[in-house]
Amino acid sequence: MIFVFLIFLVFAAIVGGIILLILRAQSKEQVDAFLARARGTIALRLGVLLVLVLVSQIPIEIMMDLLNERQRYAAQVTNQVTDANGRRQAVVGPYLVIPYSYQIKQKETRVVDGKDKQIDVFRTVTTQAVFLPDQLKMDFDLAPDMLAKSIYKVLTYRAVMKAQGQFAAPDFSTFSTQPQTIHYDKAYLSFSLSDMRTLESGAQISIGAFKDLALRPGGKLTANGFHALLPLKSAPQAKDLGFDMTLAFRGSESLKFAPLGLENDFQVASTWPSRKFIGEVRPQVSEASEQGFTANWRPSGLARSYSQAWT
Repeated sequence: MIFVFLIFLVFAAIVGGIILLILRAQSKEQVDAFLARARGTIALRLGVLLVLVLVSQIPIEIMMDLLNERQRYAAQVTNQVTDANGRRQAVVGPYLVIPYSYQIKQKETRVVDGKDKQIDVFRTVTTQAVFLPDQLKMDFDLAPDMLAKSIYKVLTYRAVMKAQGQFAAPDFSTFSTQPQTIHYDKAYLSFSLSDMRTLESGAQISIGAFKDLALRPGGKLTANGFHALLPLKSAPQAKDLGFDMTLAFRGSESLKFAPLGLENDFQVASTWPSRKFIGEVRPQVSEASEQGFTANWRPSGLARSYSQAWT
């Protein structure tokens, strides 16, 4: 609207200047002579052209202001709907986390017999090792729900996720700091869900002989999510680290997942007839019809930019 106001000022100044010149003329003959001279001048033609260009911008600016206002209101509606029904969701996990302790040697200066002396001091540091699954399979069943407010619509969904996979036996030999003590009794599984507010009750996770582990708020390893304590008594074998989990949550607009496994298999099915895939990996199989769509991804873990285990 500021640009429209400036156009109006320029137009008013030009017209006012012409009227002022006409009023200052002392007779009708002078007015006619002024108009006759001005009619053929390049300056007048350019002035008229400038006025026409400026006037033509007025409806364009009005439409742009209306479009910007609609876009702002659409963003407000989207925020209101997603705040109540879940935002864009990103599913990452699970991680196997095992704390361990190791010793470091440091030099310290101490006074011995009245003299400064460098001595070796050993300190114990506790950190945690993070392991990713060797195999990871996730199946998502998405039930879409289009919510409308005024003339705007926002796509939301309810997702049911079923996951299963396998961890390898934890190997600490590849780390630069070798453990002195491995705290298997403080191990836990960590899972990340970007908007935890919409996680429904009844989520379940089991691994090996530990069935229906108690889920606790906070991913610990991640900012958003949950974790489950895994009270191991000793070093587990691979056969003891097969897992499966089920959870349901709501979200809107998009759903993302990460290929944490060395071998990955992601399946998405929905009754939503149209779909758009984002991310660097395209689905190997994708089918769509008026009844919905299915898509399957099998990305290799070798294409990842992160390792299978770290501290």
